[in-house]
Amino acid sequence: RIEWCRARARAHRWQEECLLLAEEMTRVQAYFSYQAGRWEQLSKDPPLINVVSIDDEQVDREDLQSIINGKRAYTLRQADIQRTMLKFCQSKWIGLSEKLLTMEGRDARVMVERQ
Repeated sequence: RIEWCRARARAHRWQEECLLLAEEMTRVQAYFSYQAGRWEQLSKDPPLINVVSIDDEQVDREDLQSIINGKRAYTLRQADIQRTMLKFCQSKWIGLSEKLLTMEGRDARVMVERQ
């Protein structure tokens, strides 16, 4: 009887770990997607913080445009990095979430003894 209780506790821990891992995978992908969108949004209107020369004189238009283009390139590169990481996770985790949420054909979200 004690062995049965221990086995049941192990099954619950394993079941919980599968649920947590599936949720973590979902959140990681959502995070990368959010970050890519955030960087893309920044590329449309890059912040112009600290775009003043050392002498506190305004930067001329050509230099300002060059700075804006550089910031835009940086933000688009960051967005691309986030999208690449999202695609990598998606390609490596194909079908894994479904496997984590089914345990021998049963729904992993339902406690072990109720199945």
